Amino acid sequence: MKIVSNSTNLKSFNTYGVSVISKFFSVAKKEVDFVQAVTYCISNKVKSIVLGGGSNVLFLNDIKKDLVIKNEYQVIDNIGFGILRVSSGTALSSIVSYSFEHLLSGLEWSAGIPGTLGGAIVSNAGSFGGEMKDIIQSVKVIEISFNSKGEYDNFVIKRMKNSECEFEYRSSIFKKNPNKYIILDADLKLDFILKENLSAKKDIYIKNIKKKKETQPISERSAGCVFKNINMDIYKSIFRRKFVRFLKDIGYEWDLDEDNRVPLGLIFDKLGLKGKKIDTISISEKHANFLISNSDNVKIEDLYSMIYLLKSKVYNMFRIKIDTEIVLIGDEKKAKKKVKGFL
Repeated sequence: MKIVSNSTNLKSFNTYGVSVISKFFSVAKKEVDFVQAVTYCISNKVKSIVLGGGSNVLFLNDIKKDLVIKNEYQVIDNIGFGILRVSSGTALSSIVSYSFEHLLSGLEWSAGIPGTLGGAIVSNAGSFGGEMKDIIQSVKVIEISFNSKGEYDNFVIKRMKNSECEFEYRSSIFKKNPNKYIILDADLKLDFILKENLSAKKDIYIKNIKKKKETQPISERSAGCVFKNINMDIYKSIFRRKFVRFLKDIGYEWDLDEDNRVPLGLIFDKLGLKGKKIDTISISEKHANFLISNSDNVKIEDLYSMIYLLKSKVYNMFRIKIDTEIVLIGDEKKAKKKVKGFL
């Protein structure tokens, strides 16, 4: 594996099209490439950032020290008993096509989700009632250990069971510990289907894609839903009554017994935020939890400003701290100093 050290622009490797420079860059196409990359990081006292499809990330600044690894490890192996062993750089859409070819079902819910398997596992991606945790049997990872200075010290390769991955709504042990794990592959447990039922499964997938196109700006430059939906079960603030009253006023039926999550896109919409702009970024007119790039030269400060202002608005109104679903990479403290605009 070759380490490029002449400053690589990551604009084409993230779906927002943010222009950031990575001083050290490499491409991993095999498992051994990741091992060599981690070995390099240990020797040079730097950390790694693994980049899949770049469809769920926002870079906040140039990467001057850490090694960025572009994941192009793309292998699918049908190991039998309805199990596919899939490398982490494989696109979800490719896995769906392969599964249908081999009369397997279970990923129809992933229609319209961009990006790779690795990123989907990290965020426990989900849609249409399904999530990655529902089909993951095990995940093979590089687990990194650290010295007393917080530097990479050593690593082991191991396979983790589903129960060890700590999957929860749009999160996992891998998202909580971004520097500790690199996902290599995963075993996906799918369902056998009869040939005569294949067409019906394909129809479900196609209908899900159509619905996504109708309700989300998937053809525009974005990184998907920016924020996680609100989990009312953990929302115990004194402002709870105000928020519940707001939901009633906008006609949203919420039932605590169903552990219902309140969609933030709807909240932003009812607050009149659709279409709001900050220079090169706007809130989507189609789905208000999407931020859309309006320029070929989208600015990081515009993106982060919109994210910061949306979080502040919801907190100031309802005392709810909303979390980003996209992964922020870089120094957020510095990014806050450049926040501009208002909503």
